[in-house]
Amino acid sequence: MPGMTPQIEALMRTADPDAVWAVGSAYTVHAARPGPPGDWDTPLAAPSLTPALALWPVLGTLVAQGELALHTPLAAYGQPPAAGAPAGTTTHQLLTRADGPAAAAALTRLAEQLGG
Repeated sequence: MPGMTPQIEALMRTADPDAVWAVGSAYTVHAARPGPPGDWDTPLAAPSLTPALALWPVLGTLVAQGELALHTPLAAYGQPPAAGAPAGTTTHQLLTRADGPAAAAALTRLAEQLGG
């Protein structure tokens, strides 16, 4: 597959057969696999990605700087968990299962507190 490293190519070859993916840029798609058949009414989980995509530039920088550990409970940073989330909830859990506005709000508070 043009434009991919051997590691990415190997990952794509072993991905979930129902996964939808594309490799490229805003202008060119180098490789892609459409998902299972669907139509305009087929539900997608894209809205649950919004908090992770929107906040990762800040959270990722904090992780790289050693100021945030993804598997440390939010309470260690003086933050309450997302509404309805159990005590001990981590940033990683919110990023991988960001279920709605409560998770997005908790991630935003954490990014604001640690990012200044």
